Amino acid sequence: MEKQAIEQRVLAEGAWRLVGIRSGSAQVEAVRFPGLSVVPAEIFGS
Repeated sequence: MEKQAIEQRVLAEGAWRLVGIRSGSAQVEAVRFPGLSVVPAEIFGS
């Protein structure tokens, strides 16, 4: 929570793999659910 960032992970070959860390106004798109996205700044209020 200190970094106010979202770690985006995917399950690949039975293991979770980090694909990105997003913060601020960088939009995070859900791969599995088309149209689902979040913006860290909106979640954390920064």
